[in-house]
Amino acid sequence: QVAIGKETALRLGMGMNFHNAAVVRSEFVDGIPIADIVEQADGFGEVFPEDKYAVVETLRAIKNGPFGGPHVVGMTGDGVNDAPALKVADVGIALSD
Repeated sequence: QVAIGKETALRLGMGMNFHNAAVVRSEFVDGIPIADIVEQADGFGEVFPEDKYAVVETLRAIKNGPFGGPHVVGMTGDGVNDAPALKVADVGIALSD
């Protein structure tokens, strides 16, 4: 959930710009391109596997990342449903118990 993500980020001193992952299912939110929202986000809540894939693909498509080139995208996942996003990420890390 978004609230849990924000609380965790607050405790860790991280950014608080969290969104419900449903935003990545649209091209624009309130007239703002989804790529801009994803790039500025600190995290997402209520994420389905297809949302993870969309976030990774969106970031990889942005060609003007923080160092003047494309973003290098890392993804972690703990289940087979995360495999599509792990596969398209530049760095994919599968976790287990």
